Amino acid sequence: MALVACGSTGEAPALTEIEAAEVVRIVVRAAAGRVPVIAGCTASGTARSVALAVDAARLGADALLCAPPPYTKSTQDRIAAHIRAVSHAASLPMVSDGTAGHPRNSTSNPAPQEMNSMPRVPRSKDIMSTNQTIVDISPLSAG
Repeated sequence: MALVACGSTGEAPALTEIEAAEVVRIVVRAAAGRVPVIAGCTASGTARSVALAVDAARLGADALLCAPPPYTKSTQDRIAAHIRAVSHAASLPMVSDGTAGHPRNSTSNPAPQEMNSMPRVPRSKDIMSTNQTIVDISPLSAG
């Protein structure tokens, strides 16, 4: 069990960086270490996703949730580069999310094998397919 602040298909695209930081701060405070907090850092571009990830780490989140920039048609190499850049920006584990606005952006295509081999990307979530993936976040609680 974990709390997700600023999920990738909900409030995240509508929030400013200041608002997203406030949501993460409030959720981290409310969780008070009882459950991990996963902070969404999905944004319209890599630079903004990186900024959100850095803020989430600074504010005490336990992990990140990151999808490719929504509503764009990216190559799998660009998606992997985006996830890699965000994962390197903050020293937190990351769940890569393949639901951001376009099935072609799904992280269930060839890129996830590369992403899941990235040291800070231990899990991926993809609800675009008919087989919904359950994300095991238990390693986030271990440390």
